[in-house]
Amino acid sequence: MSRRDDRRAGQVTQGRRCASPPRGRPQGGP
Repeated sequence: MSRRDDRRAGQVTQGRRCASPPRGRPQGGP
């Protein structure tokens, strides 16, 4: 699960860094 999180986190961070909260994974939930 670490690799998937890393890949998703990297893409999400590069895709929407300002729209994502400082939590690490904006797609994880509220």
